Amino acid sequence: FAPANPARQIALAWTYIVIVPISSESAHVMFPPQRCVRLLRIVFYGYTLNSFRQRYLARFAGQLRTKMYGKMEPSDLIPAHVYNRETGTLVWGLTFLAALDSLGLPLQWVVKGLGASTVVLGILASVVLRDTVANYFGGLIVIAAGGVSPQGVG
Repeated sequence: FAPANPARQIALAWTYIVIVPISSESAHVMFPPQRCVRLLRIVFYGYTLNSFRQRYLARFAGQLRTKMYGKMEPSDLIPAHVYNRETGTLVWGLTFLAALDSLGLPLQWVVKGLGASTVVLGILASVVLRDTVANYFGGLIVIAAGGVSPQGVG
């Protein structure tokens, strides 16, 4: 026997893992082409909105901060990169939910599950992790205020 050709193995794997299931009748019933095109369009819109957010949000936020505070910003302001992460998570989270909706999946159970898990995590945090959460937010306040110098500790 000759050693197997890796390119041929990849081609066979591609054929049996991707092409055959896509060309089967049940795949077209489960994911009609119209739904797939709608899904791709939603992902494209999410990507476009995220690109716009990355490009212009920091610039507008910086101009707004300069307009509000002038050259001297207070030291207790939340850093701009925190807003960048939060808005990115929001954009991609909504894009993901819209994509699931375009596939015809029932989102009521997803939203209910997210709401219930948030309530459970809130109760858990308030009862069990009270000190840990307090220390975490206290650390965030220290970081936002500019940190602690080594001479001040001790």
